[in-house]
Amino acid sequence: MVAIVVAFNISTSLFLLGVAWKIWQLKQKLAKTTDNLSAAEDRVITFLSQAPISINDNQQQLKRLQKRNKALYLRTQYLQQIINLVFLARKIGNRYLRVTNVAKPLIGVNKF
Repeated sequence: MVAIVVAFNISTSLFLLGVAWKIWQLKQKLAKTTDNLSAAEDRVITFLSQAPISINDNQQQLKRLQKRNKALYLRTQYLQQIINLVFLARKIGNRYLRVTNVAKPLIGVNKF
């Protein structure tokens, strides 16, 4: 009977030793995962701490670009108006000043 109890205790001890080994390995993996997550969190905090400054700079740059774009748009409109006036003046000039094409003599052709 004692042999059965000793065998049972040894098998239980070996089983629990295996369970303890698995728990220790899990603890090591969790510690490594915790370290990786902490490092990632530090990088995210560093990145996000600079975000308000970057957002503000980008907003100011966007406002400058919008202002410049508006000025260029107005300049383009002004140039289009000038071009339209030139074409209108040309059209009016062609109507009222009708330049007749005088036939030029062909050089080197006999008129006989």
